[in-house]
Amino acid sequence: MNICFSTLACVPVYFTAKRLGGITVAALAGWLWAIFPNAILLSFQSLWDTSLSALLGIAVVWATLRVAGSTRPVEWWAYGLLWGTALMSNAALLSLLPLLLGWALWRSRALPGYLSNGALAAGMVVLCCVPWTVRNYRVFHTLVPLRSVLGLQLWVGNNPDAKVVWRGEQHPIHDESERDRYVQLGEIAYMHEKLENAIHYIFTHPGMRAN
Repeated sequence: MNICFSTLACVPVYFTAKRLGGITVAALAGWLWAIFPNAILLSFQSLWDTSLSALLGIAVVWATLRVAGSTRPVEWWAYGLLWGTALMSNAALLSLLPLLLGWALWRSRALPGYLSNGALAAGMVVLCCVPWTVRNYRVFHTLVPLRSVLGLQLWVGNNPDAKVVWRGEQHPIHDESERDRYVQLGEIAYMHEKLENAIHYIFTHPGMRAN
């Protein structure tokens, strides 16, 4: 599946580049992705969301270029659905949502109904996230809209033993003491503790770099 996702990414890469720079640029971009070492290696070396995230990420960029300037609500609805699917696969893509949706709205600002279309897309994104948020609330008894691991991810890069290249150190999956702490506190309390530790380290060591 990862290999299929990585291969399919050539399609939105090609059409995105074609829209921006023409067929020559599109062909070059497609071939560059096809021979890109990370796109090849990560698709079979890691059982993770990397290849799917790459496919969905570039698909969102392509869809943004297509929907900008459209007055058809169905296209904005589909755009929001694609965004919702992307966020359910990789919450880190949320960082691109305000930028891309905002740009699409700005490009459509002279068209009638552009605000309602933008609201339709945003509403579809939220609607896609509701079932998982409800599930998280029922399991954790607290609001977790997408993922709960922000505190841990921030801490593994901001602590006295952090390294420039992170290879899984200090993560509960690999570190027995951290795993015991995770089991002892429970997921939500553990993530809150790591978030507090990371923020404290950042503010008390503003000039510190990872080893």
